[in-house]
Amino acid sequence: MRYAREWAEEQALQVYGIRWDKEDMDVIRGHHPPWIPEDFWHQLCDVLPVLYILNRWCFYVVLCILFVLYILNRWCFLQVWASPRWIAWSRSGRANRSTEVNGVSSRHTGGSIPTEVHRQRMVSLRKLF
Repeated sequence: MRYAREWAEEQALQVYGIRWDKEDMDVIRGHHPPWIPEDFWHQLCDVLPVLYILNRWCFYVVLCILFVLYILNRWCFLQVWASPRWIAWSRSGRANRSTEVNGVSSRHTGGSIPTEVHRQRMVSLRKLF
């Protein structure tokens, strides 16, 4: 974690020209290390000021918990969205949305006609009856 903070501090120094004072997390928040996902880095930046108050042991315990939660979140995402059942539902829905019946899309907006065309149809129907 130290290397990540130092890397972000160096990037902030190059961009802003100021050193990180270990308190204002906004200075390093926008400079996540390439090996840490951006959303995880933002979570760390939200938690770090509180953790600096606590001792180092607690800091690493919370860091490990956050990392495990991040991995579990990614795993659950893959279990649901990448499952064959979900992919089949997605393909079926995509096919249903793109089908056309008599040249009209099956979506609720696909059957819309201009009012002038509707008026002309009503006039022609009135002539029939």
